[in-house]
Amino acid sequence: MALRAKNKLTARKLLAGGFSKDGAQVYGIVRNTTGEGAEWQLYAIDVKTGAEKMLAPLDLPASTDGVAGFSLHPDGNRFLTSIAKWPYDIWMLEGFDQMPRKTWLDRLLRSLDSTPSPGTW
Repeated sequence: MALRAKNKLTARKLLAGGFSKDGAQVYGIVRNTTGEGAEWQLYAIDVKTGAEKMLAPLDLPASTDGVAGFSLHPDGNRFLTSIAKWPYDIWMLEGFDQMPRKTWLDRLLRSLDSTPSPGTW
């Protein structure tokens, strides 16, 4: 059995990808961190020549942190992928008194103190 040399198809980091129907191209999603153009882009890479072509910018939510999986539809015109979307909310709480944490005994005694005496209802 002859060993074949490994060739790197592209220097781009494809976060998710798959082959075209005929196997002649690899489609891949790239995160563009250059600051120019769309942040998420769909590329096609020719398997024989390695020629790359950006097919389209992908309009993903700004809070998208990553993509995973790639499933090309049988018609070859659309694909499915999953995104990781994080909320990145920041909350600031003000204007409340922080009470010291009570032990179970403190809570028990406090509940007994607030229990009405018999005959005072």
